[in-house]
Amino acid sequence: MRILIILITIIGFISCKKPETNKPDTSQTLTTTTKIAGVLTYQNINTSISPSNSFSTALQINARFYSPEITVGAATMSNTCDAGTVTANGYQLKKIVTNSTTISYVDTTGLISNFPITYSLNGSSVYTITTFTNSLISIPSISNYNTLPAFISKASAFTFTLADAVNVENAELYIYNIPVSFTNNVVNVPINVLSTIPTATFISMELKLSQQGSTNYKFNGKYFNILNSTSYIKKNVYVTP
Repeated sequence: MRILIILITIIGFISCKKPETNKPDTSQTLTTTTKIAGVLTYQNINTSISPSNSFSTALQINARFYSPEITVGAATMSNTCDAGTVTANGYQLKKIVTNSTTISYVDTTGLISNFPITYSLNGSSVYTITTFTNSLISIPSISNYNTLPAFISKASAFTFTLADAVNVENAELYIYNIPVSFTNNVVNVPINVLSTIPTATFISMELKLSQQGSTNYKFNGKYFNILNSTSYIKKNVYVTP
């Protein structure tokens, strides 16, 4: 009987244990006045070619670093520093040097698609050696991206509504590189905008979503500002009269 009671207790403990979930670690969120050592930018690119509604996904990474550390509001592209060789998940990021104070790192491999992402910096004369992992991030998304049209008519206005928007603060639709803004999750593209697009042509349409502000996290003793966006790109959209 005693053994049976012990077994029941163990089974009850296991069944009550809640599964772990991956959520952003809000305990690491800082104020915008905190000084940061770098900015990490992620752009989630989802592409479809009409008439298909299936989308392929890629992640674009951009990183820049500051030494000495700088406040978030003053972190620009023109006051960055050389952080030496930088890798993400073992892949070396390309160092883009515009001048001595404009240096950024981008992924050109296209092989990094999922979090967590572990960065490794071999250091330089101004940026110390460090390794850190970004494991949790809030990605802007909607549920009806695959309803972007395969064709549009210049004779009638075009409307698209964001459905189930998550972590979205700003949204903008680009038709033939013409930006049109959303109002209350709805975009209305008027006829006068469509009139500038050539008839009987194939164009690209991009829906770009920006996250709800930026977030600051502490990685391995250094504070980083995280920026995130998502783009849904529909190619070969046909333009009718």
